[in-house]
Amino acid sequence: MVNRRRPLGVAQENSVATAAQIESFGSAADGNKGMNRVDKSKHLDPQGTRNYKNIRLPFNEFEYARLEHFSAILGRSKLSFIRCAVTNLIQQLEDEEV
Repeated sequence: MVNRRRPLGVAQENSVATAAQIESFGSAADGNKGMNRVDKSKHLDPQGTRNYKNIRLPFNEFEYARLEHFSAILGRSKLSFIRCAVTNLIQQLEDEEV
């Protein structure tokens, strides 16, 4: 059975929501009240645990061979090599902004 969402403040199933209640409900659903937003004042630890997000990254055979080759030369795992490359590129872009 589908659990239907109703705007806050509408108690009865047969009652009709006002335009203000519908707008309030829509704003809350869109996240305008700060729900599910990144808190920019929160300090993010660059050495924190890596359990926030995962990315599936498809490679073709040529790219994967290059990744294996150069990660072996540097003595890094393929994942560590990718993470280092991304971090260095982001640092470069941040330095160019300033």
